[in-house]
Parts: sequence; structure tokens; C-alpha cells
Amino acid sequence: MGFADAMMRNTSKHAHAAQRGKRRAALEAKMHIYEVKIQGSSSTWKPLMDSFDTDGTGTLDANQLKQILKLWNEGIDPSDEQVAFIISIADESGQGSVNIDELGCAAGTWMALKDDQPFINETMAKYDTDKSGSLNKDQVKLMMTDLNDGIAPDDETVDLLISVADHSKTGEINRTEVRKAVQEWYGMAALMNDRKLKEKEAAERKAQPQGGCCVTS
Repeated sequence: MGFADAMMRNTSKHAHAAQRGKRRAALEAKMHIYEVKIQGSSSTWKPLMDSFDTDGTGTLDANQLKQILKLWNEGIDPSDEQVAFIISIADESGQGSVNIDELGCAAGTWMALKDDQPFINETMAKYDTDKSGSLNKDQVKLMMTDLNDGIAPDDETVDLLISVADHSKTGEINRTEVRKAVQEWYGMAALMNDRKLKEKEAAERKAQPQGGCCVTS
């Protein structure tokens, strides 16, 4: 391969990687980060805690939090799956409930979850082919491949993503966890692709003949 050909090939690779990065950034910009915290001091949330912490524990269990989410959802009950997911995100203290300092995170998570429903519905319609309500490993792998310009992850990477996003500990990704899985995969894919690109470039440099100047008389 001549020098010009090598330069063109290298430029094309970088252009493709840059284009892929722009597409990923554009998609990420349209999506919400779940761990966002609604601004407000403890006094902001105290009226809610006083109203719904009926047993006076200082925390909201799943049923109590569900009533607050229903209030924020125009009287429509959230699913138990959604309530469990929100607690898993907001519960920094690990009590399995939400205290007054965690209520802002719970509120932000719920708002993001509601706003992301069109994306979640579209993703589940495409990949939940058996209509089970969750994505198994093969379905998750297909989703990851499509989101990575057709580059399939290895099984170890799929298992890692599921372990990170599977808050319900079912070994699969349910519809409430889909957005979290996609968010995590974008970060993982960027690192994976950058590493592969560097390894490929290093291998190509190593394979190229070492140049030198030969002086003949």
C-alpha cells in the first residue's frame, strides 16, 4: 500500500469514527440522565414527607412513594416495576426506601422516565420480539449492535451491561431499565471502539516496513 493510499484509509477511518461519535452525541442529547436531582432543600420536600410518611419512619416505602408518583402522574398509578426502579436509583442509603434527602432524585428519575416513554416504547417494540416485557441476552446484544453501527459486542460485554442496568436482578432488561441500559452502553461503546481503533492503528504501524534512505554510488 502506497503512502497516499495509507493516508486516505486512515483519514476515512477517523472520519467514520467522528461521524459515529456525532450520531451518538445527538442521540444522547435527546435523552435524559436518570440520576438528575430536582433542585430543592429538605424544606421543599417536607410537606410531601409529612403527608405520605404515614407511619412516621422518616422514609417512604414502595407503597407510599407510589402514591406520590400517582399524584405527579395525573392520578394514574405507576407500575410496581417503575416504583422499584426509582427506589433503586434514588436510594443512596441502601434502606430500600426513599428519605427526604433522596426525594429530589426520585422526582427527577420519575420525570425522566415519563419523558422517555416514546423511546422506551419504540425500543421494546423493536427488540422484545417475544413480547415478554423484557429483553433477554440475545435481544440486548442485538440492540447494542444496532446502537454501535453494526459492530457486535462480545458476550462478556453484554453480560457486563446487563449486570449494570438490571436493577431488578432478573438477568434481563425490563422496559423500565431500557433507558438506563442504553445510557450505559453509549459510554461503554465509546471506550471499546476507541481501544479497538488504537489497537488496529498500532498493528498497522507495526506491519508497515521501516523506511530508510539508501545512498547508492
